[in-house]
Amino acid sequence: TEKDCNKCLLYGLRNATKGRVGIGWFSPSCKFQIESNLIFFRLESEYEPDSQTEEDKVKIIIATVGSVVGFAVIVVCLYFLLTRYRRKKKQRLEGKDVENNKIKDAQLMKLDFDTIRVATNDFSPKNQLGECRFGA
Repeated sequence: TEKDCNKCLLYGLRNATKGRVGIGWFSPSCKFQIESNLIFFRLESEYEPDSQTEEDKVKIIIATVGSVVGFAVIVVCLYFLLTRYRRKKKQRLEGKDVENNKIKDAQLMKLDFDTIRVATNDFSPKNQLGECRFGA
């Protein structure tokens, strides 16, 4: 009301006369500022009305939801890529990586029968690791 505004203004002006160059006074119903010869006064009722239209609100909501969904998709993709990378690394360390552990033909040792006979001391039972009983 006008009476409340006058009370607020008088209170602010009383405090402004304490040898200061300027003062700003802010209350729920009005705002004013005095600096030397400059006076700025704005009533809250004259302050900006709600200028956001429904269309603006919808745009803000769509932008927010889109950003959150986009961020979530990125996080999920990064999670799966990181999990896959860790699994592959673990398989390599455990020797389960099939591609890297394939034996190439050049790596196969080709030994003739005489070399094997000499190496096993003529197939001595002392060198036997186990017994095979297939079909028995």
